[in-house]
Amino acid sequence: MIAGWSLFFNDLTEQLPLVVDGIKETCKLALIVSITGFLWGIIIFFLSLSHRPVVKAITRLYMDFFIGTPLILILFVIYYGLPQSGIHLSSFTVA
Repeated sequence: MIAGWSLFFNDLTEQLPLVVDGIKETCKLALIVSITGFLWGIIIFFLSLSHRPVVKAITRLYMDFFIGTPLILILFVIYYGLPQSGIHLSSFTVA
């Protein structure tokens, strides 16, 4: 039983820098997505208040698409579908 724990802690100390890097990247991505999502949401909100029927219809279609489509499906299509058409993005950019 003790040998199992020593192997676990050896592996943990070996992989800890990767885990810390992953946490840093996750926090950075969460911050970027939160800020851009907030700003984009404000823009879409004010566009949806427009009195022009075309602008209102476009924002309504945009909102209906993103409300009705699961996020994982959108990410899957962007990550695997765009390279099929010659557009290559990094994993960080897709997220």
